[in-house]
Amino acid sequence: MRVLGIDPGTIHMGVGIVDCHGDDLTYIASGTLISRSGVPIPRRLATMFEGLESLVAEWKPDEVAIEQ
Repeated sequence: MRVLGIDPGTIHMGVGIVDCHGDDLTYIASGTLISRSGVPIPRRLATMFEGLESLVAEWKPDEVAIEQ
């Protein structure tokens, strides 16, 4: 199973991809989605959505985990 992990934020959003097989985890990728602080929040959210949309299309996760 492939999992996309998200550490949410409106300026910096951490993301990571792991493959899970039982208790074994395999690192696939990680990074940060970034928007500018001077941009209105609706545009920042759209930027983050577009970045997540690209990650989902590329890595095709089975599950998503979001940090509170």
